[in-house]
Amino acid sequence: MKSKHTSQLLSLLAAGLAMAVPASAQFVTGFETDQGYSGTTLNGVDDPVLAGTAAWYIPATYSGAGSRQTYLDSPALRISDSNTSAWAFGINAAAAIDYSQPFRFSFDLAVASMTPGTATGSSAALNIRLGADTNSNSNKSWARLSYNVDDSLSLWVNSGGGTTTQMHVGYLADFVTAGAYLSVSITVDPSTKTYTGLTLSGDKKSETITDVAGVVLPWIPNSAGDPPANLWFGTTGQPTSTSYIDNISLTNIPEPSAAAALLGLAGLAAAGLRRRRA
Repeated sequence: MKSKHTSQLLSLLAAGLAMAVPASAQFVTGFETDQGYSGTTLNGVDDPVLAGTAAWYIPATYSGAGSRQTYLDSPALRISDSNTSAWAFGINAAAAIDYSQPFRFSFDLAVASMTPGTATGSSAALNIRLGADTNSNSNKSWARLSYNVDDSLSLWVNSGGGTTTQMHVGYLADFVTAGAYLSVSITVDPSTKTYTGLTLSGDKKSETITDVAGVVLPWIPNSAGDPPANLWFGTTGQPTSTSYIDNISLTNIPEPSAAAALLGLAGLAAAGLRRRRA
């Protein structure tokens, strides 16, 4: 039976944790049936996990949408491009998390096929973006990653002078076998407007790209305030490609100070319990 002192210590710990660690928001979509998805059509479908009403949509000026298809035995978002026009698909994730706090943006990417066509070099075949629903390089973004026609992967960053540029972070073939999923995890500190981490993980290898820490977000000061929070996946209209996106997530992460407070409170509670038992 718990003693009065033990109960008091546990209550103190619970109260301390509530103050030390802010509530963590999370949004996860895997396009599974038990998440409310069915059929292949996604355009106009509300994601039941997001707070409020948030429907998948085709951004203005784009002619094609994504669809829900099974790939490698799991439902996923399919984005294809026939080299005649750009395709894009997105959802408003403004209500998903607290964008004033550090957060993690994660997803799985599989490139089933890609033919460069007239595109060369590091031209983007697929853009994955949390921000404005556009391929334009002159808009603010919380995070942006592109898969390019030369098989390279780029994290977009602020290069100064009101422009953004690609930061090379590896080649897809180095991480995964052809057609397999690459897991991407990008962490962001909105207060400093910097990336704080990038991890790429596949069936060949996993790597944390250390050069990314502290790099300024693709955040051009061309307008006041924060960027939009659209989860946006778009092709560029030049390559012929088919890609799949799965296990999309946005998660707030606790500050280091909150984590330290958590450990400190746990230690104090454990010490108190040991003294009481003695």
